Amino acid sequence: MRVPVIDKKGWPLMPTQPSRTRKWVRAGQAVGKFNKLGQYYVQLTFTPSGRETLAGKVRYISCQAFNLVVETDGESGRGGERERV
Repeated sequence: MRVPVIDKKGWPLMPTQPSRTRKWVRAGQAVGKFNKLGQYYVQLTFTPSGRETLAGKVRYISCQAFNLVVETDGESGRGGERERV
């Protein structure tokens, strides 16, 4: 059995074990909640460490016969960069 987890802002994360969620709730690192369907989930009250995202950086995603191309905003100031994934 796994328990769904969402971060501080409400974005879904990977589900985890019930024992870990109980520890988080006892330590004040998460809040237990129920959704509209009555399913229990936890919302973290802290920002997870080591979480890298492309949120806010991705402008264009193309999937042509599994040749996936991701365009991100370039850090170097020369516009977007495309890379094959």
